[in-house]
Amino acid sequence: WNAIDRRGACAGNYALENGHQAVVDLCVEHAVRCELLLGTAERVARGATVENADYLARGVKHTQGRSSTQGEVLLDAGGDAVMMEWEAPLMEAHAEKLCASRGDVLNLGFGLGIVDRAIASHSPSSHTIVEAHPQVYARMVREGWKQRQGVRVIFGRWQDVIDQLEAL
Repeated sequence: WNAIDRRGACAGNYALENGHQAVVDLCVEHAVRCELLLGTAERVARGATVENADYLARGVKHTQGRSSTQGEVLLDAGGDAVMMEWEAPLMEAHAEKLCASRGDVLNLGFGLGIVDRAIASHSPSSHTIVEAHPQVYARMVREGWKQRQGVRVIFGRWQDVIDQLEAL
């Protein structure tokens, strides 16, 4: 699901390119399951809790994908995809469901901002975004997310800013 070829495209890119949204959705669902399982297995193997200070200290890179359907891609320091624009239809569907009640929405991790743009388009009662990565946060600030009406942006790991969240 996340292997890329010489063009820099993965299975999800080819599925999207050829109009196979059901395959895109399957790739995303599989990716989520794999990441959850692999993350759990890694924590158990290390016998430790997840420490993301190392990840947060490393750079991320916003780049354009190599094929016409890839769009923007957020890569970690190792060149692995954190988020890809082809995931937008799934994120938009999530935002629609989350915002159906017009209540309060909390998103942990901005990434490319795909889900947050979709959430904002539904005008929830409130929209809070917690972002821990300094580069992603800086981009959010440059893009004006801190000035958006009805949006609250908090910098930090959710575990470290939980008191600010409880005060909402």
